[in-house]
Amino acid sequence: SELDAGVQVMSLLKPVSLTMALVVFLTHEMQAASSEISGTFSEIMVYQEDASDSAGTILGGVLLNGVLVVVMLFVVTSGLLLLYKFNCYAVIYVWFFFSVSSLLFAFGGYVATELLIMHDIPWDAPSFFFAFWNFSVVGTLLVFWTEYGLGDSPPRTLQQGYLVIISALLAWSATKTPEWTTWGLLAAVSIWDLIAVLTPRGPLKMLVEEAEARGEPIPGLVYQGADIKLGLGDFVFYSVLVGRASMRGSAALLACAVAVLAVHVA
Repeated sequence: SELDAGVQVMSLLKPVSLTMALVVFLTHEMQAASSEISGTFSEIMVYQEDASDSAGTILGGVLLNGVLVVVMLFVVTSGLLLLYKFNCYAVIYVWFFFSVSSLLFAFGGYVATELLIMHDIPWDAPSFFFAFWNFSVVGTLLVFWTEYGLGDSPPRTLQQGYLVIISALLAWSATKTPEWTTWGLLAAVSIWDLIAVLTPRGPLKMLVEEAEARGEPIPGLVYQGADIKLGLGDFVFYSVLVGRASMRGSAALLACAVAVLAVHVA
């Protein structure tokens, strides 16, 4: 019914909007602090973009970085497919556990530390370490609640909140890469998504088919709303677009945000 369809749409519009809002907040609130880092994604790029480089150098470097990203995504996705195909669930979820907990603890801790310093909020180091250690471990367990055998009914609101935070941290990090590198990364990810999902031997297509044959959910970070699911990669992709657009002013931010939300409504 139309009512059910509206509930489904709203169940995704809310987290997408919240993720984009968090990224925009971090983009501007952390502008001074984030000048000290180049972003997680910049550190793995072969070409380090510089404003003084010629247009040809930037184009070639961005293309090189794009190819690197596609190769990395291929290796990671193919590795996940092989592990899943051979029932190496323990390896998959140990991998997920350390990836997600490290992101929440290290990167989330960095953001929290900078915000505390910027707003002159005192907090002793032992308490901060203890709080964020628990924050990261609890968050990881909540995200993979069912997969870790903790029950069939996770605390849904808390789980969804952590997924939004993870998406926002990843997206904000991506906005710290130089401008043309950022657009190149987004283009490369889009191309990879088409290859991985639509080609006959695409790793993601094969992973979906394998999961459907087993009647199991696909291992990974997935936001579940009202009978509808969306991978966190989509959250990150849209939020990077909006975060980058916000650097160009309110008009660009509004246009990009409305376009993203319109895609979900459609």
